[in-house]
Amino acid sequence: MEFTELSEIIKNDDFKFQKHDYLYHHNKEGYPLKNDMNSDNLFFVIESSGIKVKIMSILIGNEKEISLSDSFDKWWFLRLPEHIKNKLF
Repeated sequence: MEFTELSEIIKNDDFKFQKHDYLYHHNKEGYPLKNDMNSDNLFFVIESSGIKVKIMSILIGNEKEISLSDSFDKWWFLRLPEHIKNKLF
């Protein structure tokens, strides 16, 4: 499993966020390598409706809302396979 640039993912008109998709806001250019990752910037989707997506920080628990009309520079996306989601949630 690898992160994909969110800006590339949302170009697909058929794309829809799913509950428990992961989003990571990287503070550096390029792919988020393990040593560069900051867990405070790791989120999962808790709700998605239209262009608004509600996300929650994994460590801090803060909720925030993002819009698909926003700029997604340095945002990365990861969807867990369904069988893994079923075991986690």
